[in-house]
Amino acid sequence: QVGFRVGDAAIEGGGVTRLHDLLKGRHALLVMLGEADAHGQGQGEKLASATAHYRPHVETYIVSRNTPSAGMLHDATGALHARLAGDSPCLCLIRPDGHLGLRASPPSLRVLKKHLKRILRIDSASAGS
Repeated sequence: QVGFRVGDAAIEGGGVTRLHDLLKGRHALLVMLGEADAHGQGQGEKLASATAHYRPHVETYIVSRNTPSAGMLHDATGALHARLAGDSPCLCLIRPDGHLGLRASPPSLRVLKKHLKRILRIDSASAGS
């Protein structure tokens, strides 16, 4: 539920071991894939690359339940997926204070862009500048 405190969870990849390691005073966008096959992982990579222009305001991470490709995070215990996504793909925006700011299922760039424009007062044209 939007607004609830997500809490910490163990994740693996890129030297990260805890969800809270991702926040670092900024929003963390999690592209939650569940048990994704190669096609699903490719879709996750497309979503992540489409949000790159929101840096440094938002950092995007792809999270998979099964063993992910390089550059993805692995939710080995399933705790993060259970808390945020179940097994269906979605976008989860975690605020810097550790609360869920947005959950879009199915993943929707349109919904994400509208939300970020409102909360960050930036749009895709001015993000990253």
